[in-house]
Amino acid sequence: APQGDGITAEGRLLLLDGSLQITAAGAGLCSGEALYAAGGFFTVDSLAQAIQAADTVYLQDGVFSLQTGGSSVQAGKELTISGGVYNVTAGKTETGKAENSSIQQSSRQKATAAGVFSAGTSMTLRGGAFTIDGAGGSRSDGSISASHTLNAADYGFQCDGILTIDGAEIVIESCETALFAQSVDIKGGTVSISAVQTGVRTTDSFSDEEKDSAAYETGIMVSGGQLSIQTQGDGVASSGFFTLTGGVVLVETSARSQENSAFTWNPKSRCTLSGGSLAVLSAGAAIQAPSSAQGMINAVLLSLTTAAGQKLQLK
Repeated sequence: APQGDGITAEGRLLLLDGSLQITAAGAGLCSGEALYAAGGFFTVDSLAQAIQAADTVYLQDGVFSLQTGGSSVQAGKELTISGGVYNVTAGKTETGKAENSSIQQSSRQKATAAGVFSAGTSMTLRGGAFTIDGAGGSRSDGSISASHTLNAADYGFQCDGILTIDGAEIVIESCETALFAQSVDIKGGTVSISAVQTGVRTTDSFSDEEKDSAAYETGIMVSGGQLSIQTQGDGVASSGFFTLTGGVVLVETSARSQENSAFTWNPKSRCTLSGGSLAVLSAGAAIQAPSSAQGMINAVLLSLTTAAGQKLQLK
């Protein structure tokens, strides 16, 4: 589809098994309601979103190779992924701006967000293997008559609501912020992050009605799995609570500014450390948080200042 979207449906779009290859100047696969894909092989090269639905996106198993100038997978409301292999290269378009899809998104979806995986109300990753390169780079696609420059993607996984990771294997090689949501709940799996600015960040923009429910409390919870972060800015930054009850959290940041830290949470909120292991290595501030954290865990915190090129040996 050299001038527009690849495959579109005003209603639901169901894709079961088979093999599909799409090159498009707009979105690759697009639904005005819900999109369901299970099994099969999907290769999408698009200037806008690779997979997009105004309501719900559900992906199960299958092999997805996605190269896109916008969000790779975007759901106006709910995004659920259960298994599968996802190899993604994504970034923001700067020149030769990509056209938006003909299917309009929910008003909850932030138009300025450039999440590689993006959802409006909730995102759940129950399994699957993800390799994400959000560093952008230059692309010139003669097949779709467009040349443009891709900058680093804003977010690896971006959700306006609750982001749940339970069993997925995720590698994010480069982006501005790897995980960005109102609330992040990591229950299992392995998440390996290399970010330009922030590894995991939450921000409080729930509506007043949502704030009345404990399910919509802003913060970060880790109860299992392993979260490994390497960043040039903040490692973990929560505008609400931080709770660690299990799993392993490893944070390394090269930022030397006192404005950045490996670990920070809202001083008006709570920090509960009752299980699991936490290791923090920082060239600047290791932790910016209240002094009265609740609980005891296995923790190693190092804040180091060394000259460039100097070697550090720990025994």
